[in-house]
Amino acid sequence: MNSKRFEGRSWLAQGVFAWALALGLGLSGCGGEPARVGAQVRPDAERVPGTLVHIVRPKGFSLAADFAGFLDVNTNCSVAVMEFPGPFDELAEGFADRAALKVKGMVMTDRVPRDQGTYPGLLCQVDQKSMGTEIRKWVWLFGSEEKSVMVLGVCPKALVDTHFDRLGDAVLSAAWEPDLILDPATEFGFHLEDTGGLVAMGGITKMLSYNSDGKVDQGGDEGKPLFIAAPSMQSTPNTPEKYSKRRLRSTAGHKKVKPGELVEITIDGLTGFECLGASVHRNTGEASFIYQVMLFEGGHYWVLTGTAREKDREQYLPVFQRMAKSFRREFETVESDDGKSAVELPMSWTMRAGLSDEADLQAGNPLADMYIIVLSEAQTTLDEDLVFEDFAFNTREAIAQGARYRGEVTTPKVNGMDTSQILMGLEDGGLQTAYLHAAVRGKEHYHQIVLWCLEEDKAYAMPAFQQILGTFRELK
Repeated sequence: MNSKRFEGRSWLAQGVFAWALALGLGLSGCGGEPARVGAQVRPDAERVPGTLVHIVRPKGFSLAADFAGFLDVNTNCSVAVMEFPGPFDELAEGFADRAALKVKGMVMTDRVPRDQGTYPGLLCQVDQKSMGTEIRKWVWLFGSEEKSVMVLGVCPKALVDTHFDRLGDAVLSAAWEPDLILDPATEFGFHLEDTGGLVAMGGITKMLSYNSDGKVDQGGDEGKPLFIAAPSMQSTPNTPEKYSKRRLRSTAGHKKVKPGELVEITIDGLTGFECLGASVHRNTGEASFIYQVMLFEGGHYWVLTGTAREKDREQYLPVFQRMAKSFRREFETVESDDGKSAVELPMSWTMRAGLSDEADLQAGNPLADMYIIVLSEAQTTLDEDLVFEDFAFNTREAIAQGARYRGEVTTPKVNGMDTSQILMGLEDGGLQTAYLHAAVRGKEHYHQIVLWCLEEDKAYAMPAFQQILGTFRELK
């Protein structure tokens, strides 16, 4: 078992929004356009969750946990989709000036028109250095006068000869259905149970956004209340309190931001901080306020932000607070390979490989650096003198050698089954990690459940671990 801060994560996920903003995407919108249709969806294509785009998944790729798309964890090649509530022309303009791109660390090596059905498009190849690694990207831009899409194929330069063309095939298999209506609860892995009377807008992939009329106006949305809910696209710094205030100060469209006091808050079983700040709207100069909630899940976070004019605070602050408190993650049932057990995991988690050679279930969220394995043994295959207490002791001692600390053993029930649980601190691959080990007595099997995270994320991971552990059940 191991845990690394950047294990299984693509360069794309390190700064996908920042990259789009660096290209000068204003994300404004306008209405009125001729009827158009996207390319025909191929029979072997699948829709990328949370998007309106279908892509043929490359062989060996799995759904990415921290961006909309597919990832090969062995090569770090990825195919990703970004959607914007703004016109295609504005998106394409960011790729028109090669000199400006070069200043931003991107070298355009090719640029040709490539339509998406009857929607205009542009196909580019870009070289870039990211996180110390040379990479090459396919970038297919397309869209309408109201919405636009960027499909990316990202490849380490060292693998270009063997992998880049295959990524290009996947990128060019994209088909767009711009009029499709998505259900945030099932698509994004989270939703708001109370939208406070605000109306959903089109938004960047994996981000929920609401304002008073659901429209993105040409030139901006000055004067409208705005509420945005989104997952992090990078790991949380190990000072969540300071980061919460720094995040509030960087709220887009606002300047002279003065954060207030942080108040600890728990929503959907996650702990975080609520903060109210004063600001000045960057475009209008009007006095405004910012309401922010950050919820932490291991090394991952969720940010919920509401902004409005100061004179509208009495009307919209209670709305923003209700919306934030209605935040809910979606969970899905994951069964073990041997069919003997199942747990409920957040949809931000994915099935993994290589965590353990013997595990019947392996899953995790690499962005949060949180992982789980489950191992089951039939009681009839064990020594007849081995009782459950011996099984619990032996299995935890097998991983506890050299532990930096051990907590007290607790024996709560999980779905009516006896358990023996302990929290331990270990040194794992040069990293300090925290392990929650649980032995579970089933009807015919003993089960071993191990969950772990980085030590620095322990305070925000353990509530989520206990929530997951509480869903464990036997199937046979």
